[in-house]
This record gives sequence, structure tokens and C-alpha cells, in this order.
Amino acid sequence: MESLTTSSVASSTCSASTACRSRTRTSRDTAIRPFTWPRGALPAAGRLLPPGDATATACPSGDNPAAAVDGDASTRWSSAAAQAPGQYLRADFGTPRRFREIAVDSGDNLGDYARSWELAASNDGTHWRTLATGRGTGQLTTVRVPPTRARYVRITNTGTSPHWWSIADLRLYR
Repeated sequence: MESLTTSSVASSTCSASTACRSRTRTSRDTAIRPFTWPRGALPAAGRLLPPGDATATACPSGDNPAAAVDGDASTRWSSAAAQAPGQYLRADFGTPRRFREIAVDSGDNLGDYARSWELAASNDGTHWRTLATGRGTGQLTTVRVPPTRARYVRITNTGTSPHWWSIADLRLYR
């Protein structure tokens, strides 16, 4: 497994019980612009699932959460705050999706990956099941999970870093 993203500034923490202002935006641009992952870093599972009309929310809301699910690796969501446990990005794919691998790319901000994280899935956005936990080591994190069917995917930061956390692309693979 590899990692998510983050860079530095003011600290902020969030949790399900913390009141966080978050923005929700709908992904309108489903065209994927050219982006090249390093050789050997591509997910192995197979077919990429298109983002469709995915939306995203985050705590802290930072900079445009929808950019993490717009299918365009040249755009990104950033926390705009130092990494702290409890920060999260939640993607809503509109309908349940079947997947067995998730790729999280921090984009060109090489220090902006989550130092440690928890990946969870839900069908209703309220009841979550943990799929995986791990430590980040760089730009790309590829996580194999048991075959999963879920409408929502949430990545929660469980570590700390003075760097912001950024996600340029969250992709599901069947």
C-alpha cells in the first residue's frame, strides 16, 4: 500500500461528532485528462469504474472536495490545514458500486499524502465498515479490499503531519 496526500498550515481535527462546515459539489467533468503514474504503480485489479455523478464532502472542507472524484488527476482536493487524526474525505457515488481495489493519488504535491489512514465503505452514509487501514509512504496508494458493494467510500486520516492532505484522484476498480 502507498499513500494519500498533505502539506502544511493550521491544524484542524474532525470526527463524526465534530461540527465541520463542508462543501458538497457535483462532479461535472467526467473526461480524464492525461496523467501518467510511475511504471509499475498502476492498480492491478482491472477495470476502472467511471466516477459518474460522484460528489464528495470533506472535513476540513479545504479546497474543492469534488476535485478528488471528478476523474481528472490534474485537479485535487486539499485540506488547507496540517494533517490531524479525524480529517476525512467522503465520496458518494450516487448508487452502490462493486469494487475490489481503490487507488488514491495525491497528485504532484509529493508531501501531501496521508501518513496513516482508514478506508471505510457504507451503503447509507451512516453505518460504516472498515475495509483497510495503513500507512502512507508516497504519492500513490493502492488498496486491495475484499469484493465490496457500497455507495459511499470514506478515507479518514489517522496520522499527523505539518503537511496538508491532498487527493487528486480517488478511483475504484472492479
